[in-house]
Amino acid sequence: MDHYAFHSKFTDKYGMGLVTAIARMDLSDEHIAIYSKWADEVGKPTSDLDKMFGRGETATLEDCLEDCHTEVFRLVQKEFFTRLTRENAVALCNALFLADSKIEICENEPDLLLNAENFAYGWNRFHPEEKKITKYMDYIV
Repeated sequence: MDHYAFHSKFTDKYGMGLVTAIARMDLSDEHIAIYSKWADEVGKPTSDLDKMFGRGETATLEDCLEDCHTEVFRLVQKEFFTRLTRENAVALCNALFLADSKIEICENEPDLLLNAENFAYGWNRFHPEEKKITKYMDYIV
């Protein structure tokens, strides 16, 4: 499928939130590679695993859009959390907790609207080698 048409369908379905985050994080090269990969998959035969999950014999536009969204979402999530130091993440957790509020990492992505606890979990997930941020030890309860 034409890459520009695929990108247009993607933004029609998911909005500009992830695209804006990609631009802010300067991840355009990775973003283009992901779009290209999934645009090229439209109409190709599916794997046996995909068939087991009811995806059919060939990859549909809808399936490829979903897979592309998942991959771009993970890229944004990974880049956001890996760029934060532990000290900054703890400070942000404290601010979120004290204000009883959430931070929106990416517009139109409910899984990236995080309170202090979700934020700490996300940071911990992408920093397995560092000391975990915990609710009772690092930020106020």
